[in-house]
Amino acid sequence: MKYTQLTERERYQLEALMQTCSTQKMIAEALGRNKSTISRELKRNKNPGCCYFSEFAIEKAAERRKRVIPSRFTDKAKNIIKENLKIGWSPEQISARLKRDHKIKISYELIYKYIDKDRKNGGSLYKYLPLRGKKYKKRNIKTRKVWKSAVKRKLISERPAKVAKKKEIGHWEGDTVVGKNHLGGLGTFVEMKSMYVVIRKVMDKSAEEMKNAILKSFTGCSDIIKTLTVDNGTEFALHDKISEGLGTGVY
Repeated sequence: MKYTQLTERERYQLEALMQTCSTQKMIAEALGRNKSTISRELKRNKNPGCCYFSEFAIEKAAERRKRVIPSRFTDKAKNIIKENLKIGWSPEQISARLKRDHKIKISYELIYKYIDKDRKNGGSLYKYLPLRGKKYKKRNIKTRKVWKSAVKRKLISERPAKVAKKKEIGHWEGDTVVGKNHLGGLGTFVEMKSMYVVIRKVMDKSAEEMKNAILKSFTGCSDIIKTLTVDNGTEFALHDKISEGLGTGVY
């Protein structure tokens, strides 16, 4: 099984789940990851002698990526890429040929990035891409649907400045942990100052399901929830109903 490091979002979710005393197996299932990936992450990026903190793990992973690694884009590889682009080959085909005929392992995603970097530096390799009439899109980047709510959302820039200072109880951040095979998941809500976590199971990622989960978690607790900050996922599209039900600002 190919190993890929956790994303920043997954590291935040891992921290939240660790605080609930979830086992590595439970965390792996919640994140849709292999248990060995979670174990490796905790061994490599855990704060020594302490708990797992997502910010520390993100910084440590970034430092590791800065280590100098010999580039696979040798002059030979660059020439092969350029020559084959000119005759109409796609990065996928070029990647396969590099591996088969020259024993050079460069994924097609890296070739796309190489072409994009060349373009930004004034190069013309991108002009040889097949179907170049279509707007070039970066590969290997996961995108998410954004809110399509009729009610305009409140931007974080409109949120009270004191929230970011994390000096008072009552300001929460909400997120979603998608279940294995996208079957259900968890709504996670972290109080920004105390780091207290509330987790609610959701049957799917629909806006209605998430709205109900949030209202069930916080209705009657208006004194401890002053603001709620969420991302642009469609599951939070009913932000206006959540705000109305809790009597609090949702950003």
